Amino acid sequence: MRARFVTDARSNYSHSMAEFSTAFNKLIMRVTGFGAAAPIARESKESSCVSIRPSDTRADDMLLEPLFVANRVVAIILPRQPFVEWINAADPTPSNANITLADTHEEPLVFLVPTDETDDLDHPGKRWIQRNWEVLFERMLEDIYTDPALWPRNRNLKMFCEWCEVRIHSLVLDCGDTELEYD
Repeated sequence: MRARFVTDARSNYSHSMAEFSTAFNKLIMRVTGFGAAAPIARESKESSCVSIRPSDTRADDMLLEPLFVANRVVAIILPRQPFVEWINAADPTPSNANITLADTHEEPLVFLVPTDETDDLDHPGKRWIQRNWEVLFERMLEDIYTDPALWPRNRNLKMFCEWCEVRIHSLVLDCGDTELEYD
């Protein structure tokens, strides 16, 4: 079902978005038990789950019909075990506790990756990531240690693939009604 909406959205936005919005609202109702104006999910401090509290609801928290972002996919980049081993080995403060793979997956880096009509519909954004892996890899390294002297030498695409798992999600919905802001 998901691929059909992505394909339709690229060829016939208005028809597919009405169809998608209906399906999305039905899904929200089925999962949460609330209608289209479901309360916003807030992160719970007690667990890694998201809890929904009706008292947190404000009418302007979410668009009634989220907008499909047609020219971006989301790329979530998760460190793999070799990346974690490097983090612990390169740590300039040996007294720090060792980082685990689970620790690195708590707040992964998420990138909005541009796509266009030339992308493979089964793998949107893949070509862009293959062309820009070095920038992504350096951003991952910088997120851990800002000093490039601590980064591994001789980085290449093979190392990036061994050290990082890239998960691409092509169904991106903008639930806000304000302009995006960039720093």
